[in-house]
Amino acid sequence: MLRAGPSRVSQISNFIRINRVKGYRILENLKKLDLVSSTFSNPIVYSANDLEESLHSLVGSKKFEVDRLEKTKNFITKNYHASDSALTQTNNSHFTIISGRYNIFLRIEKMINETSKEIYIVTTSKDLGMMYYTTIPDAILKAQKNGKMVRIVFEVEKNQDLEIIERMKVDNYRIAGLPSKGRIACGDSETLVSGYTAGKSGLNSDEDSAVMTNSAEFVSNMHCLCWQLWKSGKQLHQLEHIGRRN
Repeated sequence: MLRAGPSRVSQISNFIRINRVKGYRILENLKKLDLVSSTFSNPIVYSANDLEESLHSLVGSKKFEVDRLEKTKNFITKNYHASDSALTQTNNSHFTIISGRYNIFLRIEKMINETSKEIYIVTTSKDLGMMYYTTIPDAILKAQKNGKMVRIVFEVEKNQDLEIIERMKVDNYRIAGLPSKGRIACGDSETLVSGYTAGKSGLNSDEDSAVMTNSAEFVSNMHCLCWQLWKSGKQLHQLEHIGRRN
């Protein structure tokens, strides 16, 4: 428009090869930005405003908007920190649904990496065998080297080969009868619980799902359950004996 001079909507639309309705909308938006002016005639004629003045005005309006956002940000931040402790106490719990076995194993690995003291993993030997083909064993070994306690309680399924489980080289195994074929991963502040895990095999199974929460009461209850299963489990030295018997 700076080159062509004052023009009608149809002329501008034909020049930039767009339909007239879209051209009108673009010109009206430019008008709001004070980059173009229009007449009251019919048809309307649009013309470009002075380039330097238009850009100066545009930059000034953006600076004003940034200043306003900066003041709003400071106000929100100040008030948030003032009530931060209250928010932490009242809005601390959340529940998350995790779909897909691969995503569940990734979350368990994250829990192992982030635990500060101890974590329980309660599951079937078949599920534990699938974990062997992920990076979970590496996370467990790293946690053990850093002085963290990783306790694994599993139920041996019929004719289950325990060789893979022995390869994981985890210090704290116990074998126990589980109340279900699900899995539990219980850390310091989070718990992950899955339902029936013995369905479709494979790391990429979409049939597997889990619920994860940081509810203090729920985590405490699951920790007690895991502790009871751990206490009732057989010691690690019995693993080889059970393997030969099966």
